[in-house]
Amino acid sequence: MHSIAYNISEIRTKISRRFGGHISLNSSFVEDLEAGLSSRNFDIISQNSKDVRSGLDENTKNEIKKIMDSENLSFDKARLQYTERQFGKNGIAPDGTPMDPKAVTFGK
Repeated sequence: MHSIAYNISEIRTKISRRFGGHISLNSSFVEDLEAGLSSRNFDIISQNSKDVRSGLDENTKNEIKKIMDSENLSFDKARLQYTERQFGKNGIAPDGTPMDPKAVTFGK
């Protein structure tokens, strides 16, 4: 059900933008949406309607776009790939646990 609502909202936003209609996203988020940088799991349509920030971080979205293009991945998978790479650069395993051998973690 959420998928249908998301798709309808995305289509309505794109049509409204194309024909000069008013949309509730600021123009930076609309550009991100049109570039494919939104998904059911990362919904910039409904979650940012009153957001005054200037869209997504330029460096991050450029890197995610590169991953999408070079590895032929969806936005969500490219975002995961980017996040896991950032984790690795910061000594964090893909599952979010520290890779520092001196780190102490507690079981579940």
